[in-house]
Amino acid sequence: SGATGWNTFILRQALAAKSEKRILFASICDPKTCDQLDGLNLGTKTEIELGVGHDAMSEKVKLEVTVLSKGEVVRPIGIGTEGIAKTFGKCVVVHVEGTAIDIIVANHRQSYAHAIQFESAGVNWMDYDVTVVKQGYIFPYLKENAAGYVMSLTDGATPQDTASIPFKRIMRPMFPVDQI
Repeated sequence: SGATGWNTFILRQALAAKSEKRILFASICDPKTCDQLDGLNLGTKTEIELGVGHDAMSEKVKLEVTVLSKGEVVRPIGIGTEGIAKTFGKCVVVHVEGTAIDIIVANHRQSYAHAIQFESAGVNWMDYDVTVVKQGYIFPYLKENAAGYVMSLTDGATPQDTASIPFKRIMRPMFPVDQI
């Protein structure tokens, strides 16, 4: 639940689980860390603190990473246009040492929902067992190409679990706040 793209909550869960499944996070927005990584050569190993630290959901995570690729954050123009995109920022794909986790670290928040976005980052999401994306719904391209999909209702700036939103000024009764 993070329109900001800052959320490191699921990353922290994946790190704690120590899964052998290959996981791609697409993406985590942290402009400062993205700039730090962008200045490094491919193959460079370094230590980063990923996360903007704005709140508990964007808590910083210390990681030892290797720079895998550099690319652009793009947004497809129009529905169903895989080959046309507008550039919004830059990104760096890193591998977290000692894990099966790769992360697209971006300097601009953007939902990854089309092939051209992954290609522009320099990564193939189909090479992973699990791909974590920042979305409030599943986009058709991902739905058609995924073996399965799950929505995680996390806290953050844009919660999808409407019953958990602390509404103040509403006309009652209102579902799902009130059981009607």
